Amino acid sequence: SGNAIDKEINECLDPKGKIRADAFLTKPCGYQTLADKIRKLEIGNYELNQPTVEGTRSPLISTQISSRRRPKMLFADDDFFNLDILTEYAQKMNLDYLAARDGEEALHIFENHHQALDMILLDYNMPMMSGPEVCDKIKVKLKAIGKKCPIFLLSGMNKVDSEIAMRFDGIISKPLTFNKLEKVILNHLQCKK
Repeated sequence: SGNAIDKEINECLDPKGKIRADAFLTKPCGYQTLADKIRKLEIGNYELNQPTVEGTRSPLISTQISSRRRPKMLFADDDFFNLDILTEYAQKMNLDYLAARDGEEALHIFENHHQALDMILLDYNMPMMSGPEVCDKIKVKLKAIGKKCPIFLLSGMNKVDSEIAMRFDGIISKPLTFNKLEKVILNHLQCKK
């Protein structure tokens, strides 16, 4: 609810009340707040034992344990539906990931986690900074630190301008499918070995 008072919230959360909700969210609700609330509900309202980076899978939810470092992706898309699809697919492929909702946030995440990233997927049109703008800034930083990290453009357009396409290591067309994304990621990871 966007305008509930404490009394109404308590009524909603009352286990003997009419609604008997498991959780209550106040609007506007940010992506991370929603994700945290869902994560807590998924594990039975137990607090997480370890801190996690935004967008990474909780160790309590993970069903696969690996002694080798899992590949880490950075996804940036302002469409929550597409971002959810990307993160769900990453979980299915047992990948670690970081998620951004706009170009500025993507650049900030890259600057703080660039050493751990294996691949970056950027939406074309995002608030604050477009995918091509973020790509250009990241490439300058990658060159300065001598690191290679492929950057793919996520696009719903039928045809991307060739000048823009050349700035990326590839284009993944929307709508996203698991097979399409898995093929691109696996091809990239095999090339890195």
